[in-house]
Amino acid sequence: MVSYFASWLGSGVPEKWYFGIRESQPHQSQPHLLNDYHTFVKAFVDHFGDPDTVEMAQQQLAALKQIGSASNYVTCFRDIAMHCQHSDYNMRNHFIEGLKVKVQLQLLAQDPIENLDELYWVAIDIDGQLYKMKR
Repeated sequence: MVSYFASWLGSGVPEKWYFGIRESQPHQSQPHLLNDYHTFVKAFVDHFGDPDTVEMAQQQLAALKQIGSASNYVTCFRDIAMHCQHSDYNMRNHFIEGLKVKVQLQLLAQDPIENLDELYWVAIDIDGQLYKMKR
């Protein structure tokens, strides 16, 4: 698996990092790195990943706005939200703030939704209804 992963690195710094690991493995105390896919991926992410994924995710979440369908917005929101450390209440507020204004207004007309997953589905439903009305 590690060799397959490495085949997708292309030329550049990640490939050089891999070759450096491969060449130095026989001489290091951790020869298992190239034989353990999960350990290799963790080392790769530790080396090349964002050092502050939580802060980056919070910035992305604050900037995220619904441009297309609510289902696309939910997908992007979920992808970013898994790296955040907000309370459920704050996540619901961030989600609502990023929705199109017409969807927000329809949500305000309903009883408050206390569950984020339910909020996703209600927003998608409202957005779908608004789209049908527009056609």
